[in-house]
Amino acid sequence: MLAQAGAVLGLRLCYHDHTWRMPPRAWHAHHTAWCLAAKAADEGRCFRFEWDEVPRRLADAEGCGRVHRCPAGYTEIAAPVFMEGVLVGVLFAGTCWQDAGTPPFPGLIQSPDDAWLAARASLLGGVALKVARQLRAGNGDGDNRRTAILRYLTDHLDCRVTVRELADSLHLSPSRAAHVVTELFGMPLAALAHTVKLRRAADLLATTDIAVTEIALHCGYASPSYFAACFRRRYGIAPGVYRQRRPRQV
Repeated sequence: MLAQAGAVLGLRLCYHDHTWRMPPRAWHAHHTAWCLAAKAADEGRCFRFEWDEVPRRLADAEGCGRVHRCPAGYTEIAAPVFMEGVLVGVLFAGTCWQDAGTPPFPGLIQSPDDAWLAARASLLGGVALKVARQLRAGNGDGDNRRTAILRYLTDHLDCRVTVRELADSLHLSPSRAAHVVTELFGMPLAALAHTVKLRRAADLLATTDIAVTEIALHCGYASPSYFAACFRRRYGIAPGVYRQRRPRQV
């Protein structure tokens, strides 16, 4: 479906999944020459924009696409994918060149005007709704709640999430929320939160060049040495070694 939508829009599509239900690798990240050049210059800035700032902008934009400029100065469209009121992913279409003059890279599409972008933003919002319907059709109540829990923990990587805070987000009592977490994941909340942090850190190590210290802070570890110790206990090797041994994924 995403390939067909990209052909209709005339733009490259990319899907950022926030629940580990990963689509094919080709959809994971912007991998055009111009995006790779921007990431090489400051990948941390791109990461923060794509995974933190854009989702915040789209928090109440279900069914809508939004046109914006990325930190590198290119124009793209983003549309949120929601399930049961929870943001589970973001669809990106682009990037393209909106300024006058020749685009700086061959193959970088130059958008004709704002109306052209607005039409594609509307279409992308519809695609996002269809993606959500397909995900929902394959999910039972347990999967929906699992998605909500993982999304909440992912949104609060840099915090210590309490059972009461999670319970409030799920509209459950603290005792019921604690039981649901153990029932769905086979571990208590503290262990699950730790697992989410380390899995996210491992993914960033494998897919980006962001400094290990910055990854540690993003994932809620104030001490890089403590992060390294936790990572080594989980994966058997230091974060830097893990990055060296994993094939670079873009």
